[in-house]
Amino acid sequence: MENEVPTPSATATRIVEVLRELDGVRTRVTLKDGRELSVHNIAWGQGTADTEYHVTTNISPMPEVPHVIDIFSTRDVASIADPQSGRVHFERKREE
Repeated sequence: MENEVPTPSATATRIVEVLRELDGVRTRVTLKDGRELSVHNIAWGQGTADTEYHVTTNISPMPEVPHVIDIFSTRDVASIADPQSGRVHFERKREE
């Protein structure tokens, strides 16, 4: 069927699940290029020909602490961790 959205990759699905579970908790998302994002909450969607999600951070509800709104693709996520304890919630395997 034309314009059918493909099934999201297992990695994309896991990244969104982890970030949804941590909703409202400041979380560090590290991208493959080394950038570190401070994430409090997410909104996400999927393009019509993409197996990855695009993610927008810190918009709903607006965090009451200083924050930045970021947009990234799940294909760019290297890891998700607690910024204080260092506990890793997600880490991309090298071949992904």
